[in-house]
Amino acid sequence: MAFPSGSPAYNPAPYKPPAPKPAPNPYLTDPGYLGAITQQKQQGQAIDQQTTDALSRLLVQYGDPNIANGLNLGPSVGAEASANTNAGISTLAQLNHQHDLNRRAVVNALAAHGILNSGDTGYRLGEEDRSYGIANANAHQSLMDAISQAQNQGLASKATLQNNVLAALENAFQNYITNPAFYGQAQK
Repeated sequence: MAFPSGSPAYNPAPYKPPAPKPAPNPYLTDPGYLGAITQQKQQGQAIDQQTTDALSRLLVQYGDPNIANGLNLGPSVGAEASANTNAGISTLAQLNHQHDLNRRAVVNALAAHGILNSGDTGYRLGEEDRSYGIANANAHQSLMDAISQAQNQGLASKATLQNNVLAALENAFQNYITNPAFYGQAQK
């Protein structure tokens, strides 16, 4: 049954042809570009692992599990740092041990002279505590510097990979402009 024009039951929408698909970007299939992308992914993962390993070694040697756990390198790094300190072989353990020896030497020296209960005891122990605090702060700063250096090396290596990808993409584009027929594009 036909509907008269202007009838509310039949109101066809005007025909809209489908939008043309954008032409694929032919130079994104360039072998040099694809190789650079693959290299970036593979070497990027290796760089991440190397950075993580370097940070783990630094933190385990330093011996503070709180710093190790704060960098989210995994629970084993904090446990190893703690184990190193408990074993007396971490940087912190060595500083603490030397501090204990130095305090004992101050007390022994003063006792040997019979002036253990003098005002010199507090002064010398205070100076030793101050020296220990400075050594501890210096060790912590050295750790932070080493962490920063390891992270910066990883970032610089990844930036080089990214620059290689961009250079390969620029080269692919130049190849496409120069030789569009190689990419299945007819010259107009």
